[in-house]
Amino acid sequence: MAYKFSELNKLGDKFMAVFGIGFKPFYDGLMSVASKQLCIDILKFDEWLHEKHGNYEDSGKNMDDCIREHYGDEGARLINEVIGADGDDVPTEPEPEKPKRKPKANAKAGKIQTPPRPLPLMGVERLPPATSRRWPTGCARH
Repeated sequence: MAYKFSELNKLGDKFMAVFGIGFKPFYDGLMSVASKQLCIDILKFDEWLHEKHGNYEDSGKNMDDCIREHYGDEGARLINEVIGADGDDVPTEPEPEKPKRKPKANAKAGKIQTPPRPLPLMGVERLPPATSRRWPTGCARH
């Protein structure tokens, strides 16, 4: 869910309720204007997480793991909404692998169809090198 500029206070309230800090310290004004929606400076947010909870990467965690550990799924959803990822990024079972499609059999010939190969370029002369800056004879240079 993208937040509009008119929803800045609403987003600030959500941030305060989940993280205990408002949204304004992490507001990315330039990207927000360019994308016409509220954007977070994820690097500033990451620095704030490091100040609050230490260097979580040393223990093999990523930002999402740290957010989920300290602020729950609601915190992860909120950050995902602001950065434009799916808000429902709660871990679920992996999707089953789709079976590979088999090539269609040609009923007439009994052969398997393969995609057509690109045709070679016939009759195309080799172009002069791009470094050649000579003017053709008879051309006036202005």
